[in-house]
Amino acid sequence: NNITFGDVWVCSGQSNMEWEMTQINDSASEIDGAEFPNIRIMAVSLQLAGAPLRDVKRLDQEWTPCSPESIRRFSAVGYFFGRELHQETGRPIGLIQSAWGGTPIETWIPDTALQQNPYFENVARHNVAPSQRYNAMIHGLAPLAIKGAIWYQGENNASWPQEYRSWQETLITSWRDLWNNPEMPFYF
Repeated sequence: NNITFGDVWVCSGQSNMEWEMTQINDSASEIDGAEFPNIRIMAVSLQLAGAPLRDVKRLDQEWTPCSPESIRRFSAVGYFFGRELHQETGRPIGLIQSAWGGTPIETWIPDTALQQNPYFENVARHNVAPSQRYNAMIHGLAPLAIKGAIWYQGENNASWPQEYRSWQETLITSWRDLWNNPEMPFYF
C-alpha cells in the first residue's frame, strides 16, 4: 500500500546536514509548501556501534511521504536536494538522513578502510571513536539500493586539511565498496 520506486539518496555528515527545516530562513513558507508524496523521507537515529551492524537498529522516522507534517525535523539540505532532483527528473526520490552534528569524518569510515589510510596513526591523537557511526548508522543501510550520497561535513576536521582530503577519498571509496558501485555519485 502506497509503495513507490525511485532513486534513494543517503544524506550524511555533521550539523550542517542535520540542520532541520524548522531552522531555515522562511521555514514556515517552505514547510507549508513541502507537499511531495513522491519524495519519501527516513531518518536514522543517533547511535554508535563497535562493529558493523547488519541492520540499522533505530529510526527517528520510518519511510514517510514528504508533507508539511513529516518534513519539519528533517534535514533542510537533504530536502532541498531531493526536491530539486524530483522536480527536474519527475522521478520518485527517497532520502535517508543519517547525520550527527559535531562528528569528525573518521567516525563515518569503516575500520578496514581507516587502517589502509596513510593517516591512520593520527586517529588516536584526534581523540575520536573511529568507525562507530559508520557501524551503526551507515553499514546497516547496505541492503537498500542506493543511487548516491550527499555529504556535508568538515568543520570538525578543519585543523587537519591534508588529512581531511585523504579521509574524504577513503570515505567515498569505502561507501562505494559497501554498495558495490564504484561509480556511485557522491556529492559534497
